[in-house]
Amino acid sequence: MATAQPAPFDDITNADDFDLNLFAGRADENPPTHQIKELGGQPVWADTNGDNPDFFVFETGGNQDINIEAILAGGTIGQSVAVPTSTWGNTGLTITTSGPHNGQSISGVAFAITDLLDQNGNNLTNSSLIEGIQISSPGYDPSCFCAVSAGEILVAYNPGPPDGSLHAETWVNLSWSPGDTAASHDVYLGDNFEDVNNGTGDTFRVNQTGKFYVAGFTGYAFPDGLVPGTTYYWRIDEVNDADPNSPWKGQVWSFWIPSKKAYEPVPSDGSKFIDAENPVLTWTPGFGSVLHTVYIGDDYDTVANATDGPPQGGLITYSPGPLEVEKTYYWRVDEFDENQATHTGDVWSFTTAKAGGGVRGDYYHWNDPTFVSGGGNPGPVQAFTSFVLTRTDPQIDFDWGDPGSPDPSMNVDLFSARWTGEVEAGFTETYTFYTSSDDGARLWINGQQLVDRWIDQGTTERSGTIDLVAGNSYSLVMEYYENGGGAVAELRWSSESTPKQFVPQAALSPPIKASSPSPSNGATGTKMTPILRWGDGDFAASHEVYFGTDANAVKN
Repeated sequence: MATAQPAPFDDITNADDFDLNLFAGRADENPPTHQIKELGGQPVWADTNGDNPDFFVFETGGNQDINIEAILAGGTIGQSVAVPTSTWGNTGLTITTSGPHNGQSISGVAFAITDLLDQNGNNLTNSSLIEGIQISSPGYDPSCFCAVSAGEILVAYNPGPPDGSLHAETWVNLSWSPGDTAASHDVYLGDNFEDVNNGTGDTFRVNQTGKFYVAGFTGYAFPDGLVPGTTYYWRIDEVNDADPNSPWKGQVWSFWIPSKKAYEPVPSDGSKFIDAENPVLTWTPGFGSVLHTVYIGDDYDTVANATDGPPQGGLITYSPGPLEVEKTYYWRVDEFDENQATHTGDVWSFTTAKAGGGVRGDYYHWNDPTFVSGGGNPGPVQAFTSFVLTRTDPQIDFDWGDPGSPDPSMNVDLFSARWTGEVEAGFTETYTFYTSSDDGARLWINGQQLVDRWIDQGTTERSGTIDLVAGNSYSLVMEYYENGGGAVAELRWSSESTPKQFVPQAALSPPIKASSPSPSNGATGTKMTPILRWGDGDFAASHEVYFGTDANAVKN
């Protein structure tokens, strides 16, 4: 193993301020994962370095992308922070060893605790506590890890139950490790994060010297018991009246009492565009359930009041068979647990897909003499020069291969497509639309450009977001070009209630209404004598024009 001298980082003013954990070699896993804990011999680490770097990673060659995760107090792993090869800096040192890495240069990267993320993707703060650092890489060379010496721990840590854990009982005994100078502890507990974080509502419970707090029994907080299906939040502030800096606010921790009812239905409650021919219903079973009874029908009251259905064991899927198209169905799952208790489920709903749907696809050959081929180069300006065919595509879900094209009448390279139509929102939510293309793609929803990736590239995904309203339809235009090699064009969407998926056929409609207005919708600064233009619907024989300054009058 090499013996590394102090690296000439300007940030390191005193090498004695660092605890050194040295390890070398590749792990057997692929990718290998290294965990460095008990920094300075302490169970948790607290920052003493302000906004300066707290951690330093060294690697021979500096030729590996790595991911760094915080090991949070309580053992939870935070989300990854990517450290690309370009981040590594040369320390000016080389490794001396009898092994294969002899003579290789040593590179390093510095980062602060505030560069790390918690399990929810939020940046840690200078007051956050961690148990250590986890480093993952497909090929992490012999290396060492340095951390500034840990400071005095002033806040509570090591929560029990662990932060974010499932807690099966309807009562709880909260426990924690106290800060180094704590004389007593302020306890906050509630079912609302903001209230616990701000100490509002009735979340302050007690100031006590003990390191345990019971809830969920008569005479304590939540005397009727903790409620299944509820997340509870708690916080411990450390108090020492002799110190003017007291109290020291603690981290908000949480635990979850699992629901005994079925939950997380798929399709989600209120979903539209569900396949009517082969629908499959799934759910997350209630805690401790052993049997499940599924009720489904097209009348809410009948499903809500149903009893004595046949139970099924083990399976948490149900196939009701072919259903009617464009119809709303209601369903409910009752759970029967190991104590022979029945937990009546909520009534959920979904609407099956309509027949038909899709978008108009116009396909072209292109020839742009100014175009320069090559990865990352801008796409053709003249991308739609020679029209070949038009058709209705059920979805934008194409991988034509290499060689391959949309139709036997088309070239296998140097072709393009423009899809136009409308997309209906299933929920009033923020939607993310994703294009995946080889080569370039552009996407507009409701006239707003969400994706502009008009370059030569291998299959690459890009996305953009837009707020949509349930039941409303919005114009959709996606443009695509293929230069050479593989040919892929795909369009997906997601929202809070919509899992990421190809935009379904039933949510799409050909452009039968007027679209692409000029001036554009919401435009300002137009001429006093504008000429109104639009793209006509596919089957329009004539056009009725309404114009005025009253939006409702024009709409109606």
